[in-house]
Amino acid sequence: MKKYFQWGINLLVIFIFVSLWLLPYVESFSPYEDSTIPDEVVALDAEIDDVLAGLDPNFQELYNNPIKLDSFDFSYVAPGRMLVSNQDNYKESVESIVYISIEDEDGFVYFGSGSILTPDGVIMTNYHVIEGSTKVVVTTSAGVHYPVTGVIASDELLDITFLKIDADNLNPIAIGDSDSVEIGDETLVIGHAEGFINTLSVGNVAGFRNYASQGFGTNIQITNPISIGNSGGAVINTYGEIIGIPTWSIEYDENIIQVQNLNFAVPINEALALLIE
Repeated sequence: MKKYFQWGINLLVIFIFVSLWLLPYVESFSPYEDSTIPDEVVALDAEIDDVLAGLDPNFQELYNNPIKLDSFDFSYVAPGRMLVSNQDNYKESVESIVYISIEDEDGFVYFGSGSILTPDGVIMTNYHVIEGSTKVVVTTSAGVHYPVTGVIASDELLDITFLKIDADNLNPIAIGDSDSVEIGDETLVIGHAEGFINTLSVGNVAGFRNYASQGFGTNIQITNPISIGNSGGAVINTYGEIIGIPTWSIEYDENIIQVQNLNFAVPINEALALLIE
């Protein structure tokens, strides 16, 4: 018995020694270390914190009292437009992608992505981005901060929400036709992965998955590498049109282990149908 006890002590000492030796290496790979966030993002988040601090916590009131707009000044690609390179596509589209910051009732701040749909400030994002929030701020690629002044439409199951900000002369993204999308089409995703603003990923349409029986319709399966923070951004085709909204990924162990490139988007046609119901 004494021999086994001594072995146990020895194994415990070895375990502690190895753990202490590996600790610096484990910490260096942590994706949530402040040191991994670029200076410009840290500065932007500090600005947004100041804006949030000055807002009334009235978002749930706005959400519960949606506004109605008579028309929407959407943008479309001119007929006959040629394919554009990924580089030009990004340059043209990134001005239409916004950084959405929300504060909940406990004072915690979270973030997501969104797309500008009209010059006067109709913003599309995921429902889960704004769920439970008391304050919401939309920040454009130019670094201008806009408090949300209204909610136009929302669907929790579809995971889509349309917000309104008071703005003029914004750069709306061109609206595409998700019904014409085919498996194999190349796709770009622009969003704010893990807070890294305006991150671009390239992939393709991998499938169409029907979830009508569960209440949230069809999803476009894409191979684009995306992360937390991309939610609500834009899936863009090679003509520069938005054809979907990144919504969810297959993940295990509370988002710690992510299955590679199994990501899903709401088709733009299904999202926009909320505005004409």
